Formats: sequence, C-alpha cells, structure tokens
Amino acid sequence: MENKKLIQYIIENFSCACRVMTFLIDLVPGSPLFENPEKFNASTRRKSFLDYYNDFKMPKNSTYAFCHYKLNGYFHDERDNSDIQGFAKNLQQVKCLEFCFLGPDLDPKKGRETCLKKRCEVLKKNGLQSDIQIISETFTYADALQDFLKLNENEHREEYK
Repeated sequence: MENKKLIQYIIENFSCACRVMTFLIDLVPGSPLFENPEKFNASTRRKSFLDYYNDFKMPKNSTYAFCHYKLNGYFHDERDNSDIQGFAKNLQQVKCLEFCFLGPDLDPKKGRETCLKKRCEVLKKNGLQSDIQIISETFTYADALQDFLKLNENEHREEYK
C-alpha cells in the first residue's frame, strides 16, 4: 500500500509521468534476497543459477506473475500460511486489484475491465468458451490465467504469444 501512495504522489506531482507500472520482483542470482533469504525473512527453493535457469525455460512460467520466493509474514493475515506459489498468487491478486495499469487514467478498475475485454477477444478468436469474469475478490488472477492455459492445451500457443 506504500507503493500505491507513491504512485498517487507521482501522478499528482509529475505531469510528465504518463504511466506508472508495478511488477512482481523475481528472485535473481546475485541479488541480496537470492544470496541470503534468511536475512529478509524469506523462503525460496532456488539455491543456484541452474534453479533460476530451469524455472525460466519452462513454457508456462510468466516473468510478470511469479516471484519464486515468499516473504514470511508479509500480509499479516491468513495469506501468510500459503507456500511460495500461494504467496506469488496472493501478491499478483493485490497487483490486479490495486495496481492494474491496463486501462485509461491508471485506474485499476478500468484496467481490470480492459483485461476482461482482451481475454474475451483472445478466447473468442481461438474458438474457446469460458465462464470469463472480471478479476475481483472472488475471481482471481489465477482463475483468469486458467483461461489462457487452455490455449496451450489447445495448441493455440503461437497465437497467444
């Protein structure tokens, strides 16, 4: 939420800022978090460059939606009971709800509406049906991602890229 305040400050005080975006920060070799996760109260399964390399060569990994680590106690609620994958999903959900930059005027709600429209277009173009919804508290980023994983299963991968 501190980032949200900073984004609002930038928008209000710097007219040249046309788009302010946030991304999940991945765990990369050589970074302090990678080299010493305990210092940052973090958990990770990455222990070497080879772990990093193998994660990124997998076709279903998204560089924008997964962080490969968990900051223990980050949320201060039941979400802290999740594993590393759950932490990444929870963080991505916050990003979608609070920081989506896909829409006009940097409005997260309009961004999620734009996301819904784009997902509908891609699925329709590929002849796929889905119970597609806008990302919300009850329909998460992970739920929306399942629609696009169907494209891989249906060999429409090249059109999705």
